[in-house]
Amino acid sequence: MLQVQQAAYRVEAKMIGCEELPPLKDTKDSIKQSGETFLGFFAGEELAGFLAFKRTGDFIRICRLAVSPSHFRRGVASALLKKVLQEDGVKEWGVTTGKANLPAIRCYEKHGFVRVAERLTPEGIVLIYLRKQLTKSEKKG
Repeated sequence: MLQVQQAAYRVEAKMIGCEELPPLKDTKDSIKQSGETFLGFFAGEELAGFLAFKRTGDFIRICRLAVSPSHFRRGVASALLKKVLQEDGVKEWGVTTGKANLPAIRCYEKHGFVRVAERLTPEGIVLIYLRKQLTKSEKKG
């Protein structure tokens, strides 16, 4: 999992022009201790990507979404997002990504996320915060 994360976030770091992305500093131990729930997507026996989230009541914050560069543009991120969007009892999801990470933003927007805020980090990264709320037509039952 760490290898997939490192490879994916190196691509994002290059894309947004900042080599100091916090996920690039993660270790196996820091990931294990994150308290996040992980969903994996496998191509055969290979981990092609994963999504990690934290849930608080009816809200899910997507903490990381990483796809191996060898599996880019093959629907891995969409499949993972679809899975987390099906979590029972959830009414709202939030995620943050680099403003210059246009492929990620397009993917989130395709799944109903909308941009709600942006901020500048101490590392000089402009982040976009996106949110999705469950619509009446999506409600189960």
